[in-house]
Amino acid sequence: VAISANQNNGPLPLFFAPILGIAESSIQTSAIAVIAPPSGGTGMFPFVIAAPMLDHYWDRDTNSPVLENGVAPTIKLGYIYHFEDSEDGVLSGEWTTFQTEDGNPSGRFLWDLLEDLTTNGNDTALSIGDNTYIQPGTKAHGFDFVPEDKDVGIFVVDNIETNSSQPIVAIAAFHIDYAVKRGRDGKYIAGHFVNTALIPGTTPGTGNGIAYGAYTPPMLVK
Repeated sequence: VAISANQNNGPLPLFFAPILGIAESSIQTSAIAVIAPPSGGTGMFPFVIAAPMLDHYWDRDTNSPVLENGVAPTIKLGYIYHFEDSEDGVLSGEWTTFQTEDGNPSGRFLWDLLEDLTTNGNDTALSIGDNTYIQPGTKAHGFDFVPEDKDVGIFVVDNIETNSSQPIVAIAAFHIDYAVKRGRDGKYIAGHFVNTALIPGTTPGTGNGIAYGAYTPPMLVK
């Protein structure tokens, strides 16, 4: 960035220098901004996905989603869905309430909790290695609050074991296309993994984040 007589409304007026007969000056400076894979943060979408599913749909060699006919395939996240080619019946995804360890809350509390979490995510920072609580069941009300056509950050765990706290192993970027809230096929979130998405609220932390499409907002380093 430069400020001079013919750039950016310059030159820069000086405050003390006029005492020495110097009223203004041209200046310039530079800065470098970077993005990085996050190791934690706030504002995550309240779903977890299983690491085996991520490995199935993510190409580690290219650091990008596996493509089918040139596009990332649509994935259904929901309690009754198991990802394609899962011999062990690994769930594609399930609701997480982060640090709220109420196993299967109900009623108005559940409604308010899911609305808050789908809108705002976790307000207490969680990082790789921390635990996040995985809820059981469909949690049908939650699908009413799912945004459409939006990139979100989502926690990855080794195994989706409901009614338990599981360690976070990574953060991935997922694009939510839409949510199916009613119908014979059940309730689910349809979307796909993406190459690059800046996830607000995330930080690089200790630098142990893995590149699964999610990146921190730009940070000045110089």
